[in-house]
Amino acid sequence: MSRDAAGPVGIPWYRRRDYERILAIMTDAGHMPRSYDRWRYKAETLEQRLRENGLQAVRAVIDPRDFARWCAANRFKANAQARLLYVDQGRRDGSGQGASV
Repeated sequence: MSRDAAGPVGIPWYRRRDYERILAIMTDAGHMPRSYDRWRYKAETLEQRLRENGLQAVRAVIDPRDFARWCAANRFKANAQARLLYVDQGRRDGSGQGASV
């Protein structure tokens, strides 16, 4: 989850077709739900909680290929910290996606 004081909260979001690849590239995959359905349930619960607290939650789709290239270009490990930076950069540029490479 990514947020600055004046903006919406960016939530890393994955497509079902990409989730297996997402797990394969993440260095912290052991801390992520093994199934897409379990991940989605947790993400939607977080999204609902944020909205109940008056925050604007924005789904930022992470494409595994683009994210891996972005991590390599910026010398980041593909982990939770990098995901949040990627989402925040994409949120700031208004794309609703992760950052551009």
